[in-house]
Amino acid sequence: MQTLCTELSPKMHITPQMTQALAILSLSGAELDQLITKEFEENPLLERTEHNTADGHDSIVAQLENKWLADYTSHNFTDKLMYSLEQPCSLTEHLEQQLSLVTSSDLEWRCGRYIIASLDDSGYLCLSIDDIVLATGISSSVIQKTIRLIKNLEPIGFGCCNLTEYLLLQLETFPENELVLLARQIISNNLFELAERNYSAIVRHTRSSNDLVLQAVKLIQNLNPRPVNAWRQPCSNLYIVPDLIVEYIDNKFTIFFNPIFCCSLRINSDYKHLNLDAASRNYISRHHQRAYWLIRCIQQRETTLRRVTETIMLQQRDFLKKGFSYLKPLNLKHIANETNLHESTVSRAINRKYIQTPQGTYALKQFFPSGFLTSGQDISSSQVQKKIADILTACSAPNRKVSDQLLVELLQKEGIRIARRTVTKYRNQMGFAAAQPHYAIKKSQLEQRIP
Repeated sequence: MQTLCTELSPKMHITPQMTQALAILSLSGAELDQLITKEFEENPLLERTEHNTADGHDSIVAQLENKWLADYTSHNFTDKLMYSLEQPCSLTEHLEQQLSLVTSSDLEWRCGRYIIASLDDSGYLCLSIDDIVLATGISSSVIQKTIRLIKNLEPIGFGCCNLTEYLLLQLETFPENELVLLARQIISNNLFELAERNYSAIVRHTRSSNDLVLQAVKLIQNLNPRPVNAWRQPCSNLYIVPDLIVEYIDNKFTIFFNPIFCCSLRINSDYKHLNLDAASRNYISRHHQRAYWLIRCIQQRETTLRRVTETIMLQQRDFLKKGFSYLKPLNLKHIANETNLHESTVSRAINRKYIQTPQGTYALKQFFPSGFLTSGQDISSSQVQKKIADILTACSAPNRKVSDQLLVELLQKEGIRIARRTVTKYRNQMGFAAAQPHYAIKKSQLEQRIP
């Protein structure tokens, strides 16, 4: 038999105001500025007042804010950098735009779009002519002509069916001489021997001198193996405008908000004196509450962001004085304990925020590097990367590389416990080539090179 009963239990409930506060805390300065602009358009009770610099800052900081405001507002930086960014086109759009200029045939245009859409991640065309004929119903002669057009677009080579064809196409841009002819012969007939570095076999097959073969091999190695490598997506005019600025003033580091994003908001009180009907009073009441909560959330955002940033900079004093390689290991939990905030609140506060420091402009998230346990104290991942770079740079032999395992052993010798896969990741991030087993330098030889 079913019965009905009542029960009281405590539950967490997030109010709409709390949701708005968390959302505003996560916004960057530019995003907050856009939100405020939108609110001005929709809320007649909201007003913007002149920014008041007498909020606890001394006169020097106020002068510095005015200087930054003059620098950023010159040349219409706010509009130019934040709201008028040109969107870069994709590779497909780039090729299609060029194709539309070199053909006036609707059939070739339709065929070309299908071919461009069928390119693999490297830029090669993996479909055969018969496959395209079957899929589009276009004749093979039109398809072949369209492929030739696409191959000669900028950058060249998109639509080639394999590496051999792409390398030969690149050699067509070179003036014809004995070296280029030999390179074509090697690509056409001895590409496998070239990959295996079997140069003696290439010398026998081509009946050329050893020096000439080595020159041809060097020429081939300088060619691009993948068409997509030649594509560089146009960089849009993106600029990082910091949300906060830290300056060394009066023998101490002072943090303040970027004047671009500083504005004081208030609620227009003129509506209180108007004789309005019930519907209008209800409208004014709703927008009054909306403006009140917006102003309160923005004030809370500034307070939280300042507390978090000051605590971070206090922990990273060595970075402010000496540079990025002196960052200390830091995590959200430590900052949360220091500021009496929840870790999720700290995470929202540093999300998409940038700070300008004497060492450059960085994302606040970059001040939380992971750490490695040493025999003495923890060191950050940036310091470990610097040590790896110093070791690799100390090896002056161009053809003899330092293996990842040897780097692990050298770091362990300094008391740094690190996995080989982590060393491999850092090596790739810094752009150092990996060592081939038979070209790896020995530990005894490397230790002689490192001071």
